[in-house]
Amino acid sequence: AASGLSQANTEGETSDNLIVGFPIPAILNELKRGRNLKCSVCRLHGACVGCVVNACHTTFHLPCLIKAQGVTIFEGNFPSYCRRHANRQVCLVLHVIGFRL
Repeated sequence: AASGLSQANTEGETSDNLIVGFPIPAILNELKRGRNLKCSVCRLHGACVGCVVNACHTTFHLPCLIKAQGVTIFEGNFPSYCRRHANRQVCLVLHVIGFRL
């Protein structure tokens, strides 16, 4: 996932231990991790979205990612791409749906 937070298998978990399918301890760990990240756009701490390209280390607040023309795919693990890597992702999506340039 772009944030480092993934929904767990919720079988056997009670709703008291989950928030929207995410285990509460995992949410707390992600909040702690995110506080140490700095947004590549506004330079403030608390960024929890990062480009999923392994060699790319850009991190963003979600509104800053959108402002910087990055892309988040609201499906699956919700991958996010910085502007530099978003173009390849958009072209791949267009190819998959059969759009011809």
